[in-house]
Amino acid sequence: MNNSRTLVIALITVIAGVLGCSETVAPDRSMAPADAVPISMLNPCGDTKVVTLWAGQYIDAGSVTISNDADYLSIEIVTANGWYLTESHAAVARTLETLPQTGSGNPKVGHFDLATEHDPPVTSFTYEISIADYGYLLGDTLVLAVHAAVERMEEGSGVVQEETAWAEGPGFPGSSWATYLHYTIQECTLTPPICAVTVTYPNGGERICLGGSDVITWEWAGDACGGIGATVMIELLQYGTVCQEITPGAPNWGEYDWENIFGCSLDSTGYSIQVTDLESGASDVSDAPFMLVICGGGE
Repeated sequence: MNNSRTLVIALITVIAGVLGCSETVAPDRSMAPADAVPISMLNPCGDTKVVTLWAGQYIDAGSVTISNDADYLSIEIVTANGWYLTESHAAVARTLETLPQTGSGNPKVGHFDLATEHDPPVTSFTYEISIADYGYLLGDTLVLAVHAAVERMEEGSGVVQEETAWAEGPGFPGSSWATYLHYTIQECTLTPPICAVTVTYPNGGERICLGGSDVITWEWAGDACGGIGATVMIELLQYGTVCQEITPGAPNWGEYDWENIFGCSLDSTGYSIQVTDLESGASDVSDAPFMLVICGGGE
């Protein structure tokens, strides 16, 4: 009696664990390439390709997304509508003829390079292969086949349906309904990091007192900027030419106390401020000239 009760409790625990598997389980990469990397490292280039994962030929069981960065090709399988992955397989080749298949043109899933059993079942899984190690190049058009064994679960009932699933595409030449798809490895356009520095004061039209003090202010934005804690160089220009180094390296707090102000000539006009981010070299100059004048009635 005690043994029967223990068995019942164990079965309930297993079923509850399966039904609670709504989150992605960490991939078992034991059968994946040794150089596989976490999907979090992938920054897709160009356009990704998304197709339906068809279960039993006509049932929408999720999606398959193909993408790449400069180094890796990614095949991401995500289930939906109560379906879970119990097995997944993927093959990549240059031509349809070189995908593993029988003489009659049906795929040989057991010969696919990428294969994983998902125990417990999962709602998503990603394969990643090194583009260089497989001998592919950016711009190459490849042929892929993505197969899965899926099961649909209902709360309170457990597994209610099991099917074979394939990523949407044209059919293999054989008699089965198995499908394949094409994907062109996307070219990667690198966007260089930017830094934008903007002088906000003095920025044109001000009358600043010689011998006094004032506050020079600026703003910065962009990943390439040194940011707070880095340094900026601040220079005084007259008629567009640097005539004085106010400071060779001030902390990048967005403001600087300009003390004991003096000009570069007897001419009080045509002055501007230039702030340069020393990390990136980005700089900005006052939008319009300001004046350095004698204050206190002596002008």
